[in-house]
Amino acid sequence: MDEQYKKKVKEKQLELLYHLFAVGVTATAINSSIVTVILWGAIDKKSYLLAWLVAQFTFLIIRILVINFVNNSRRHATLSVRKNVYILSLIGAGIIWGSSAFLGFFHDAFAYKALIAVVIGGMCAGAAATYSALRSAYFGFVIPALLPQIIIFLILGSPSFLALGTMLLIFLVLISLSAETNHRIISSNYRLLFKNEDLIDSLRKSNVNAQSEIIRRRKTEDELIKVKATLELKVKERTQDLITSNGNLRTEIQKRMLAEKALKESEIYYRTIVETAQEGIWVIDKEHRISYVNEKMAQMLGYTIQELQGRDACEFLDTIQQQFHNSDKRIKGIRQKNLRRHDGTLLQVIEAESLLYSDSMTKNMLRLGMVTDITDRQKRERKIIELNNRLQESNSELSEFSHSVSHDLQAPLHTIKAFSELLLEDYSGNLDETGREYIQTITRSTDRMGKLIKDLLTLSRVSIAELHRENVDLSAIAQEIIADQRKREPDRIISIQIESSINAFGDSGMLRIVLENLINNAWKFTSKMKNAEITFGCKKQDNNKIYYVKDNGAGFDMSFKEKLFQPFQRLHSTKEFPGSGVGLATVQRIIRKHGGAIWAESEIGKGSVFYFTIK
Repeated sequence: MDEQYKKKVKEKQLELLYHLFAVGVTATAINSSIVTVILWGAIDKKSYLLAWLVAQFTFLIIRILVINFVNNSRRHATLSVRKNVYILSLIGAGIIWGSSAFLGFFHDAFAYKALIAVVIGGMCAGAAATYSALRSAYFGFVIPALLPQIIIFLILGSPSFLALGTMLLIFLVLISLSAETNHRIISSNYRLLFKNEDLIDSLRKSNVNAQSEIIRRRKTEDELIKVKATLELKVKERTQDLITSNGNLRTEIQKRMLAEKALKESEIYYRTIVETAQEGIWVIDKEHRISYVNEKMAQMLGYTIQELQGRDACEFLDTIQQQFHNSDKRIKGIRQKNLRRHDGTLLQVIEAESLLYSDSMTKNMLRLGMVTDITDRQKRERKIIELNNRLQESNSELSEFSHSVSHDLQAPLHTIKAFSELLLEDYSGNLDETGREYIQTITRSTDRMGKLIKDLLTLSRVSIAELHRENVDLSAIAQEIIADQRKREPDRIISIQIESSINAFGDSGMLRIVLENLINNAWKFTSKMKNAEITFGCKKQDNNKIYYVKDNGAGFDMSFKEKLFQPFQRLHSTKEFPGSGVGLATVQRIIRKHGGAIWAESEIGKGSVFYFTIK
């Protein structure tokens, strides 16, 4: 970044951070309250939880007071002071959030530990968007907030915690890369803003000078007209032919002045465009001599404009291209070339050549070349290929990991369930009612854990699976899902309406998962309704198909709609409505893989409608 703009850009970046301060404060207050409410029933020593919450809100109030004071005193506070105060406040906030990871030592619930990691991850993801304008501000929050959680998970050492720790570490790297990209975009935009302002100011000054020149010329013309009028009075005896000639001459002069003025303005206009162009431009004659070169082209080759004037353009081609240059008779065309710079390095470019001027009599010819440096583009292309290869390797490793986790977790669960059932069957007479209830609780818990593992594996497979599109009869799939539910609950009375001939072009297996989750959820959340109703249909809007599953069940509070499709986020308790909290997250990933969108409308006690589209 140019030195003259660095300070201005820093000020703008800091101004943006202060402007977004309220967003970060609000997110901290809401998320810390949510963590406290959720962990309240899981932690026996609630004094630690309360101490953490009090520390969070106390530091939050201190941040608000200090930031507002510094922001209101910007006349007296230097840029460095305002920046350091803001970064220190974020470091403090990050430390407090990082300390929340130690709350996991006061309970044994894996889900709550994972929940704290998700909340901290969400705060860090928000920081990538909110604080990325200033790199030190973003890392000042993210590292102390997320690193303790990662270290604790890795220290605990179980496969689940190692997986969570690894995922959090990857997540930290990815959001840091995203934050770095945002930081560069913001810095570049501010720099362009200041450059444009300087350019506008320069153009304004040039316009003022031009207006002054016009006024001066007009005054000169007026004076000439006055002198001419005086002379005409003194030479009245001249013949009418001379008067006519003078009139014609005056008209010709005016036309020429206008033509010269227009030509000069046109030359200035187009020269300014060429000189300030971000592409290299040079003009080459039939002998391959450079007759013109702009500043950008000179910079690309590492010479001054004066050093390039009159030189043979072939000097700057690499050895191979020099051999074939004379055999290429094309005047127009786009060619990829390697140009040799002043320091001997090769510059990869694309040149668009066209005929600028040609005289058949003198056989003189000028060619215009528009040269674009593609070095960075090719580096980015190679980087994209490398990242794609790494992504494929990661997907393969993730698939292998998922299968391994499935076997390692399900095998002991099957053993626990089998022995629990044998214990209940063979030793039921030796157990009292409490003992039998304990065994039944173990069996139900293993079933729930097995369902959770299955849902997590489905979510993992969906994330990396490839789409195999075909025409899918969604109405038939919906009928099959309802038929399975009626077999499981034959005595339940429920009204089902499935619109016929609803088709979609997508992956049959994935779309079945979507409908299974949405219809089974509707079946579950209408279980307490006397006159339950479930509808599956399709409507058109702006030539797009919108599919929907509607029920008149329990519904949910729309203020929590942002959490609806997040993994492990439940809007109802498991006692009220069982479930793993992974189904809707899986549905959203499938819909996004199909290029579509999913959203919901609901009202507590009146039911919900889930809409989705497929492209």
